Amino acid sequence: MSDEEKWIENTQEERSKAIKEGFTYFSAMSFSSPLTPENQEITEASDLWIEMLSPDIVKAIDSARAVLDKMQQYFHISSVRCYINGNQSVQLCFPAKMYGCENSVKDLHRIVRAMINSLKLDYGIFANVNFYCSLNEHIYSIKNLFCVKVLNIQFEDGTYRVRLTSSTFVQEEIQKLIERIKNGESEEVTKNVSQDLNLTNMYKKASLSIKLFSSSAEMSESLEMCQFFHMCSNNIDTITDGQLKALISIVKCCGYNDFDEIKSHFDDKVDKVKIVEEAEKAKDIVFCNEIRKVYECPKDCRVNCPFELKDRE
Repeated sequence: MSDEEKWIENTQEERSKAIKEGFTYFSAMSFSSPLTPENQEITEASDLWIEMLSPDIVKAIDSARAVLDKMQQYFHISSVRCYINGNQSVQLCFPAKMYGCENSVKDLHRIVRAMINSLKLDYGIFANVNFYCSLNEHIYSIKNLFCVKVLNIQFEDGTYRVRLTSSTFVQEEIQKLIERIKNGESEEVTKNVSQDLNLTNMYKKASLSIKLFSSSAEMSESLEMCQFFHMCSNNIDTITDGQLKALISIVKCCGYNDFDEIKSHFDDKVDKVKIVEEAEKAKDIVFCNEIRKVYECPKDCRVNCPFELKDRE
């Protein structure tokens, strides 16, 4: 990859021009303007990428197959693009439309990273990954911008990045897949994408969680360490009335005031909506001894209030 960077419009015409100019990698995410410390917002829908890294491409293929199999157990995967990056890694790309993201979204990189964490912790998607493989945790880091190589351009070892349908990727013999990366044999992938309800719900919960985290930069560090907060944001539509009141008390103290999104999770549960509206009016800060009345915290944090976590030694 050239050391030079160039920001272009996200169109096929501009991409083709860049390739003719010698650029071989593109960012997997789109931005409103060139990144600066002040502007780090992703404003266009971004696909959900999962990348398995391994020094042994066969193990990476096996692990990515196991991940895709797990995904298909829990979600309706109408379309997925499978990429083998020469001898370096395997990528699975799930279209944004599949999880209901079609518009510009602030902090999308953080939201999708939260979705990856949910796939890992709540669904065990990566439980069968080979010991010699690892999940690329930096895909949605702005500091390490995730870029993908253009198809039909060779890596230094002479192999190619190839795109495959899920059926070919799962069913074709490993040796034939190896021949594909040696010859640059890619396939077209269907664009008929349907939305999956479970993935969409995961996206909505991750969006809410990130918005609550972002309500106050001063308090976000404490919230990120609070087990109760994590439990509530990951299970927003099933938490008890008492837990809901405590959650709202916490985020209110952080300066969060947009409770319409929380209420949207309970459109068919009038009592829950009333609880949110009542809790909005409450002014008392919630202490850990009150939280323990509604939630058995699995961690001894040794603080009196969630906001003390950031100062704990």
